Amino acid sequence: MNLKTLLFLFFFNCLYAQPTEKQDKILFTVPRGKTIDYVSKKLKEKDLITSELFFKIVAKLWFSDKKIKAGVYELEKKMSTYEILEYLTSGKVKMVQFTIIEGWSNYQIGEYFTELGYVKNSEEFIQITKDKEVLQKYKIQGLTSEGFLFPETYTIDPQLSIRQIHEIMIKMFYTKLSTFLDPKTIPSKELYEKVIIASIIEREAIHKEELPIMASVYYNRIKKKFKLQADPTIQYILKNPKKKLTLKDLEIDSPYNTYKYKGLPPTPISNPGLEALKASFFPETTEYLYFVLMPDGKHYFSKTYQEHLRAKKLYWDTVK
Repeated sequence: MNLKTLLFLFFFNCLYAQPTEKQDKILFTVPRGKTIDYVSKKLKEKDLITSELFFKIVAKLWFSDKKIKAGVYELEKKMSTYEILEYLTSGKVKMVQFTIIEGWSNYQIGEYFTELGYVKNSEEFIQITKDKEVLQKYKIQGLTSEGFLFPETYTIDPQLSIRQIHEIMIKMFYTKLSTFLDPKTIPSKELYEKVIIASIIEREAIHKEELPIMASVYYNRIKKKFKLQADPTIQYILKNPKKKLTLKDLEIDSPYNTYKYKGLPPTPISNPGLEALKASFFPETTEYLYFVLMPDGKHYFSKTYQEHLRAKKLYWDTVK
């Protein structure tokens, strides 16, 4: 038997062999955007393949015109490398996964779901978030579910409709809220206002430990009837956030412009995560009324306007 024949038999055996001693079924997740290197490594870790290199060779030779599709697959250890690749490129997922990022607005979520193919465009999703029956069911005071779509990685049945997914995210919001308080004890109006504050600080803070302090600043400003002057509320008007707002941006006539109008914006401006929600319900007790972003990404908090101006000057002198 020559070398070519031996190599062919080895290759054929590795490709199609189905060891009878391994019958276990395993849920295998392919996250969105992951490479063949990631997939082969994870398959090897779960003992679903014997060689990462061989897996990539088979993928190159037989599946170069196909893509491994994201989702959760039910694989069996008896499967050959070829069968696994056939399954992963077929899209026959048992479950699918998607991730909502903390601080995304409903519009951004709509854009994401457009990419995933759940809706034709972001506006279609926005219309779903306006479902009055759903809003009444979950006692959401706004005209949309903005603020109540909890940021999380979801693993769901691929057969679910976008309306069902929308409601699942609202349910997750209340599930997470229940980890630190009983939502039933909070009046709807108060809850909505807390979510608005949480949605602002979620977009404002970079370091999570600052969230309770930042929440205190906004509550202090509200008590003193100061304008909130929150940059994220302007970014919400613009839809496409800017790195730096201009003076012209601050002049936009909108109820969301907290530089122009006192009090809270009409609705949440993003969908806050758990830490921002906690901070909104349980802010630090401070006398701070101002804060400015510093070069390290943290904020300098001030009690007086004079101190705030000194901090701003220090910042600008540092970055020049």
